[in-house]
Amino acid sequence: MGRSYRFKKRDSDRSGFTHKEVELLRDKGSLVSVDEYDTPPPSDKSLGGEGEVSPGDVRANSTSYETPTENQMKTYYLTTASTIPGIPSMADLNNIAMQNWIYVSGSNSAMVLASNPQVGAGALHEQTLIIQCVDSGVTLINGNGLSLRKGFQMSSGSILNLIYSKTDGLWHETSRGQENTSIGEF
Repeated sequence: MGRSYRFKKRDSDRSGFTHKEVELLRDKGSLVSVDEYDTPPPSDKSLGGEGEVSPGDVRANSTSYETPTENQMKTYYLTTASTIPGIPSMADLNNIAMQNWIYVSGSNSAMVLASNPQVGAGALHEQTLIIQCVDSGVTLINGNGLSLRKGFQMSSGSILNLIYSKTDGLWHETSRGQENTSIGEF
């Protein structure tokens, strides 16, 4: 009997695939293959040390798959006459350490922003603003509230970093990046 038992085959209760019976493990009352076994975590209790996982609610316990509104970033769809807001919301003034990040897109086509100012005034001296282009292109020109090295034709993925000066009322370029451009072209 011992010899034939080694080669006895049985279907996995979870996947239905055939395996040698000696290779199957019991998992919550079912016989399953080693690669189907659900290894339990070492402990569900926090030890309070650095890097410990919080015992709070997990995503599997959620009843909704919506992204919380506080995690969503608004995209501003611009026309030639639009002004990019200097502060996404007045609530951001309460968090001075926060860098304001704004998503912009041309309204269904690449366009040149010709408004004056192109970016609304900042509220704080040395306030930072990051403008990222998503989808349709937007071209910003030097002047009209911006102090750029040269005009910037933003395509999807381009990022422009600015800092506000209350002294001259301009947003000054600190850096820019374009996803599909080599470093030598900056």
